[in-house]
Amino acid sequence: QDYTPADLLTVEASDRFPLGDGPFQVVEWVTGDYLRLEPNPFYYRAAEGLPHLDSVTFRFLPDPDKRLAQILAGACDIAAQDAVELSQAALFLDAENGGFLRPYFQIGSVYEALTLGINSWGNYGDGLGRPDWFEDGRVRQALALCLDRQAMVDGLFYGRSEIMHSQIPAAHPLFTPEIRQWPYDPAAGAALLTAAGYQDTNQDGLREDPQTGQPFRITFHTTTQYAINQPLATMIQENLRACGVEAQAVFLPVEELYAAGEESPLFGRRFDMGALAWRTAAQPPCGLWLSDNITGPLPEGYGGWTNINPNGWRDEAYDEVCRTASRSLPGTEAYTANHQEALRIFSRELPSIPLFTNLKVAATQPDVLNFQLDTTQTSELWNIGELDLGR
Repeated sequence: QDYTPADLLTVEASDRFPLGDGPFQVVEWVTGDYLRLEPNPFYYRAAEGLPHLDSVTFRFLPDPDKRLAQILAGACDIAAQDAVELSQAALFLDAENGGFLRPYFQIGSVYEALTLGINSWGNYGDGLGRPDWFEDGRVRQALALCLDRQAMVDGLFYGRSEIMHSQIPAAHPLFTPEIRQWPYDPAAGAALLTAAGYQDTNQDGLREDPQTGQPFRITFHTTTQYAINQPLATMIQENLRACGVEAQAVFLPVEELYAAGEESPLFGRRFDMGALAWRTAAQPPCGLWLSDNITGPLPEGYGGWTNINPNGWRDEAYDEVCRTASRSLPGTEAYTANHQEALRIFSRELPSIPLFTNLKVAATQPDVLNFQLDTTQTSELWNIGELDLGR
């Protein structure tokens, strides 16, 4: 009450010490050094004896080597997921065997997928700037068979991640065994490509487009931001090359790859293949592949250049069941049946090839109690009021 609404946007009392009904409140904040919290007397579960801890201090350590040293030395009780490098997971597992640390691994709500440029745009369009590589569903299915996704999970995530077969993980309540799964079978993938007319007629190791004779050589876009992208690109290239397809990797900054507008390589529908991260959710995100959401000019029946479906895939049956599912109440037969049918169509037609879930990694000292990584929670400290120390 001592400040005007305009003051509250910047004044220290609200900007640095915000009000809240959570288990803790900010009591000290030294910029770039640490943030100290103590129990909030107005916490709605205070009568239950929560929170357990007398204080929580967040330390800001931008140097990954210094963070690791602090964790291993026991100077920090919890190493949050944004403080842990995936490359350190093997070291954490060794520390667990010695009883020094307790690492945690949990699949996240984001998964990697290969999005295919099925119907491209402008001078990059099918039959103009390039052959129509992916219109035939057999080609998309063949590429899925050629990808060793378990090797990706093992090599990138120490076997702790999970192969994805649709837009939702296997633990999701709407997952059904009827979802089509494409195991690693390069011989079957090669046979499908041959059946679709893609053969290596000149014996140079690359198949050719049956219409133009061009070698099956495509560009493969991904970003420069994440550590797994370089080794993932190499794995994808090696897998596809074994089936007679060459994928030339193009690494772009996130803001360039995901830029909106007609000139964007992704949302401008000017790409062959892209390794992209998509978010799954309690309600399966079937709308990402609705024909209504294809990027393109509004006057020509598309959803505008700021829309979300960059591959140009259309399927009337998929559109119908996805729209029905989205209009239905969760828990009803219409909601479940139509979402599951959308998943079956997606996994069979493969407008995008799901690869694996990304992994959340954190570590704690052995005596930290009640710490839980949760797939559905953005923060690993979602139950911070219940955390305790057994010392």
